[in-house]
Amino acid sequence: AGDHLWCRMKAGSMDPPEPEQPVLCAGIGSGLAPHMAFLRDKVRAAEEGETVGRFSLYFGNRKKNEEYLYRSELEAYEKKYPWFNLHAAFSRDDPNKKVYVQDLVGQTDDARELL
Repeated sequence: AGDHLWCRMKAGSMDPPEPEQPVLCAGIGSGLAPHMAFLRDKVRAAEEGETVGRFSLYFGNRKKNEEYLYRSELEAYEKKYPWFNLHAAFSRDDPNKKVYVQDLVGQTDDARELL
């Protein structure tokens, strides 16, 4: 806690990473689609026998039963591929405790290990 990471992103730089490169993504609500393209590219590479680096996806939305985009696909990938970690947060499911993506980032090691 208390660490800072400085980074910069070049506008329009959404080229997919090479399959062996590790990837860390945060998809908030409808912002998940570009990350799915990167993930599907890694799945394709893995299916073709290529070496695939870790892929960690943090996803957040309000309600799990109504807004869990790509749920079945993501959960199937998590079961099948050991290099894929899925962290899903839903802020309105429990009225006593809101869970956000930033909470999961703080509770897991993926972000620290991949950055």
